[in-house]
Amino acid sequence: GGGGGGGGGHDPAAADFERRVEDLRERYPGFEQPLPADARHWAPEDLENYVESGGFIKPKASLPPKASSKPQAPREDAVDGPQFAVADALKLQDQLYDGFKAKDFQDRLHRLQAAHPQRKQRGHTDGARFFEAFETLALTVYSRVLPRYGLLGDWDGVQDMHARMTAAMKHPKVKKKQEEINLLLGLPRDAVLRPTKKAEEAFVFRPNRDGDVPGYLLPLLVDDDGDWAHEFLVEDPVTGNLRITRSTKGCVATKISRQPPKRG
Repeated sequence: GGGGGGGGGHDPAAADFERRVEDLRERYPGFEQPLPADARHWAPEDLENYVESGGFIKPKASLPPKASSKPQAPREDAVDGPQFAVADALKLQDQLYDGFKAKDFQDRLHRLQAAHPQRKQRGHTDGARFFEAFETLALTVYSRVLPRYGLLGDWDGVQDMHARMTAAMKHPKVKKKQEEINLLLGLPRDAVLRPTKKAEEAFVFRPNRDGDVPGYLLPLLVDDDGDWAHEFLVEDPVTGNLRITRSTKGCVATKISRQPPKRG
């Protein structure tokens, strides 16, 4: 007799992964994007962090797929350029840390967290909305620091930074500093920031007037009338030219002059 054939190519591990993904999609209905190819090798908590954050929190390291004779495609985070030396990596991290630790940034982050109190609740819309606004807020620091190291001040630059710090991240001081940065941002120690979308939209219509306004890169000044600006100008009564009376430190000076009237 013999019961031959059996279950064919049934893979219990793959079936378990699909079951977990289906369960996560039910608990977090706002997550609609496809999973990365290596997601099946992630730990369950890493997979849930990724789905809960709308694809924003990706595990720092995951098990590689089984070896294959087929040529491997370039890694998503591959980048042309030398790896950062440990000293340069620490210097970059120190500047990011100072930016994220600054009172203005922390005040904005706390307001953002308070505005989305249910962001950690499974399936709640606060989660996706929080991380969307968080991306914009985090870029106010990245956009200032990364160009100093030859990187773009956007999420492409953040991704390139992580790729060029792969070797330095093996150093305990660099690894520890990255964990400190993540804690400042309210993220898991081993999180790696990834944008939820590759291309940023210049304008997005928000009919409910709920668009995030993270603030300005430089602090604003206030005059005696209660007006806010980065610089205040008054007209010189003699020359008619505008001159700066107050200006935020780091603001590029404005040069505005009035052309003298032509004489016939």
